Amino acid sequence: MRQVLRKLRQKVQDAIASGSIEDDREAFDSFDRSGSGRISRSEFRQGLEAMGFDLTKKESDALIRRFDGASK
Repeated sequence: MRQVLRKLRQKVQDAIASGSIEDDREAFDSFDRSGSGRISRSEFRQGLEAMGFDLTKKESDALIRRFDGASK
């Protein structure tokens, strides 16, 4: 799981550095397709798939639990 988090962090940092994503908010918005201000499980999985991650439902659910706990 740590390896996935490192890769995800690096991809977001690379996108910000290259200018394809200007800031953290834009990165969040790229996942929040509905514009609700929240990222659903489905949006999260789709965002990860778009970034080239091929995670199982169990793996993506574990990431969601980790991020959800960090946001409180």
